Amino acid sequence: MDPLTVLRDFTIRGQLDDVVVRGDRMEFGNSYNFPKAAPTPFKSMQGKGEFYPLDALLLFLQNRHLRTGDYMKAAKDAGLSHVHFTDRRDLEDYLTGKSDTSAYIQAEASELLIPSLPEDALEPAAKRLRTDASALGGGDATMGEADEASALRDILGQERQLRDRNSQLAAPNKNFQKVLEILRLAQQEQARQAERAQQAQQRASKPVDKPKEARPAIPVKPSGRFDRPTGMDLQAMGLEKYQGQVNIETYGVQQQQRDSQPASASAPAPPPPPKPAAPPSSSRPLPPSSSGHKHHHSSGSASRHSTSSRSPHKPEQRRGGVPIILVPAAETARVNMYNIRSLLEDGVYKTPEACKAEGVKRQSMLLINRTMGRPKPLMYHVMDKAPERSGDWARVVAVFVQGKAWQFKGWPYKGVAEGDLVDTFAHLLGIYLHFHDEQVEASVKAWNVKRVALHRVNRHSDTAIVKDFYTWLDQHLAARKSVLAY
Repeated sequence: MDPLTVLRDFTIRGQLDDVVVRGDRMEFGNSYNFPKAAPTPFKSMQGKGEFYPLDALLLFLQNRHLRTGDYMKAAKDAGLSHVHFTDRRDLEDYLTGKSDTSAYIQAEASELLIPSLPEDALEPAAKRLRTDASALGGGDATMGEADEASALRDILGQERQLRDRNSQLAAPNKNFQKVLEILRLAQQEQARQAERAQQAQQRASKPVDKPKEARPAIPVKPSGRFDRPTGMDLQAMGLEKYQGQVNIETYGVQQQQRDSQPASASAPAPPPPPKPAAPPSSSRPLPPSSSGHKHHHSSGSASRHSTSSRSPHKPEQRRGGVPIILVPAAETARVNMYNIRSLLEDGVYKTPEACKAEGVKRQSMLLINRTMGRPKPLMYHVMDKAPERSGDWARVVAVFVQGKAWQFKGWPYKGVAEGDLVDTFAHLLGIYLHFHDEQVEASVKAWNVKRVALHRVNRHSDTAIVKDFYTWLDQHLAARKSVLAY
């Protein structure tokens, strides 16, 4: 049994007065004996520091009613380490029995190297006397086995379970989200296979329909509207008297303006216009009907083509333009041109120093290919300087903020010169990255930006953070009906 559990049991039973320090040992009545400086499984500084020694916890329990200053003075006078202020409430609740466990107990008893006395020195006095008396009296083997079984039952009765499966899974600084994701993907794949098998079984059981016999096509009879005699058409329209002057066809197309050959080569020169009193001549030959038909067909198709090209319907507007994302130019920023590609493309956060150590060079503009949430890669431009052309500001969609207002100096939004960024974050999606144990800048709390906390060590949550960023960006562009590609 570890010393922390023994100290807790004595505290709950009200036997703390039976705990005595003799030399470099701490005796718990006649039952247990530990080194007074033995480490306990309770970690200091909310699980981030070292293990508390046994004598420091005993001093804390004996002086927990004192004020903070008096307690720290008592610890200093005793030459012992003190329990941190942030750990006192949780430690006191656990040792006094108000809580069954603590999130800051981060080691099993077997993991702590606790020097112990020889087994015969740690045995209770009553047991040693009984064993010695049995040996002197020459007791039989049956009594010895019974005593051993009784002693074993006593030991098992005093055991306390420190950890179980549920408490181990709920340990701080440990995340099993990746395991759950693997399980979810496996379940989805199993469901898809079952669905495909069911569909294949349904197709196999469904009777196959016989192909229907093809019906003969009904011949389409031409209307013959181009085969009408042109002479009758001219008489019906009252154009017979002008046939020889301008060579008008049946459907109003001037052949003289369309023919490539001169009029003298294709037809005789027209006579002078007739006198008003003279009746129109009926002996003038009409143009061949086949020629008129050909010209009419070509002009009709050209007219239909020009009409279709002037359709009033506008083509559907396509999305275009590569969105621009701005990052801080400072090398001390959490994200800049050194590590933005690793974050947005690979979903892994690396510090700028680590990226520079890997040989990453700083560029004025990066082309980022997004694959998360898209069947095909989608491009974004990333820059750390404001666009020089005014037209490029229409493509700026997001900005990673550092927490200082001078980052937005010279930006073309209302109120920037006075430090008012309300209009800026109404046009752009603002993202503020910080480590989980850092304080958020006071100015950032007043801005309309998304605050994202990164873990310093664990990288399993980086992919979820990048997915959230792209989701926020898509929602931002959709709400503003952006025509950019997203």
